[in-house]
Amino acid sequence: MLLGASPRGGSRAFFARGNDGKRWWIKTLNNRQHSRVVVTEHIVAMVGQLIGAPTCTVSIINIPEAFKAKVVGDLGIEPGFAHASLAVRDAEEIRGQDCLYFISKDDNRRRFTGLYALYDWCWGDDPQFLVCRSEDCTMYSHDHGWYLGPGGRWDERVLMRNIKMSHQWNSWVSRHLAEAIDPAEARRLVGCLRGIDGPRLTEVITVIPKSWAVTDQELGTLGYFLAERARDVATRLARLGGGSLIQ
Repeated sequence: MLLGASPRGGSRAFFARGNDGKRWWIKTLNNRQHSRVVVTEHIVAMVGQLIGAPTCTVSIINIPEAFKAKVVGDLGIEPGFAHASLAVRDAEEIRGQDCLYFISKDDNRRRFTGLYALYDWCWGDDPQFLVCRSEDCTMYSHDHGWYLGPGGRWDERVLMRNIKMSHQWNSWVSRHLAEAIDPAEARRLVGCLRGIDGPRLTEVITVIPKSWAVTDQELGTLGYFLAERARDVATRLARLGGGSLIQ
């Protein structure tokens, strides 16, 4: 059941209740940004879950043909497989470095540490978060459409060009890492990243529908990109602050 359009964001995601009774934010192939955005969104959220980063729960849903004539906002709904992100109740969206204002709430130091690692690993851009007001401002990472490459429009050339490059947040965030990073969580993430291998990434990549705007070869290159970067990100995280933060 359709519940409405997103009041923010360029992709024109829309809100719906699924057959499971849960509420989901949905992006279709004909979103207002780029058809590859749904690929990026799904893979980044799923690999975030591999390392226990606080990404929102995601799913691939099938929109029936009966919805073809419906319009949400200014977007006609395209039937077929779409990306869905489980709605976070009582959520307020924040962007970029504003997440640091919530570090003292709930266990957000631990959660931010995962967000920081994910941003480097998946070549983040335009970082966006949800803050759950009824859960002491617990933070979730969401809307990863611009990760992996400029505007989410990555290709094999972009991935291979950036595979060994560090990708840290801006200097303002870097200056506040000492109070933002949780040492115990950093140690755990280093172990998780070092344990990432081809089979685990294959489980994520092979669920991408054939109808989505990506080839098998591109997905294979993306898996290689993530496997190689995982080790390098683990090394950078282990050395953070001269090593003092996670020893």
